[in-house]
Amino acid sequence: MEAAEAFKILKKKLDELSFTPSLSVSPTYACSFLDACPSSSPDSVICNVPNQLRQVNETAFEPQIISIGPYHRGKVKTMEICKTSYLNKLLAKELSANPGANNIDGILRSFIIDFQEKLGKSARQCYEGPVDMQPAEFVAMMVLDGLFVVELLRKFWECGLKDQENDDLFKQNLNLIIIAQDLLLLENQLPLFVLDHFFEKMKRSPEPNLDVMAIHFFSKMVPGLEIPRSQRPEKGGREAIQDIKHLLGLIHDRCLPSPQRSDIRREDAVIRDLTFIRSATELSEAGIGFKKHDDGNSLFDIKFEKRQLHIPTLTVDHDSERIFRNLIAYEQINRGPSIVMDYARLMDCLINYADDVAFSPTVEL
Repeated sequence: MEAAEAFKILKKKLDELSFTPSLSVSPTYACSFLDACPSSSPDSVICNVPNQLRQVNETAFEPQIISIGPYHRGKVKTMEICKTSYLNKLLAKELSANPGANNIDGILRSFIIDFQEKLGKSARQCYEGPVDMQPAEFVAMMVLDGLFVVELLRKFWECGLKDQENDDLFKQNLNLIIIAQDLLLLENQLPLFVLDHFFEKMKRSPEPNLDVMAIHFFSKMVPGLEIPRSQRPEKGGREAIQDIKHLLGLIHDRCLPSPQRSDIRREDAVIRDLTFIRSATELSEAGIGFKKHDDGNSLFDIKFEKRQLHIPTLTVDHDSERIFRNLIAYEQINRGPSIVMDYARLMDCLINYADDVAFSPTVEL
């Protein structure tokens, strides 16, 4: 029943795709399936941003042009038609690649039924608190959003694919950058096992695994998150991401200083008092030097030796705050290592005034 209703929702989107006049308008859909959604699990991995963090800068946690998952569903409609267009093209490609398939409707049904039977309940339990959606709407959303994200990562990896399909999204680099930033919002996530499910279902040989494509995409599209190749897995795969919760968690994991990555998730978070650290100007006057440290494996590979503070270069633009605030919020909820928070505290101590930037060659605007 759930799968049948979910099929109706997505089929209606596909049927109306050619009649939609503008990317800024998205039709809304009702679902007659009235069964209650299963409740969230105490081990929910996709949570709402704590109020004390949201109140500082609410817009840092709100998507600008694309909503993924249930928390912001319906608030941002700009990309809804693009999602449906991606689904339509993807189903057509799957049909041509599978001669035994009868039609696009059959392929869509198989995606929905396969997801519902294998992951429907576990995916719903990943979200904290009540989700105001009927079960069939939830399934339809997960299929639509999940396939869109997977296809976006694949197109970005395969340069020829986006050119062949004449994808307007890739002609507007600014929009692609904003989408990448939106996909790293704490409340704008799908469980990584859901994305991996769709990726493996459509996997083409030969091609790398999902985590490799994701790291490549975000390293190119998000300023300040250029993950060194030494931190990028060559093969990746399910074993490499089995403990990772979502895309934001994946990027956080790859940003960790390399010596700590294998064990740090199992350690309890430690509250560190960094208030004793003086500003860059004061440290310079005391004989402490600053040096770029761009040969490390992470933005957070900071070391102090021979009265020199070695800090990797941080590229900052007007959207850097959004990324850092969501990484910090993830750390607060995940109760794991507070690497990003500690880094933010350190930089806050070092750079108090405009003159401090001159002494610290590690920040590029």
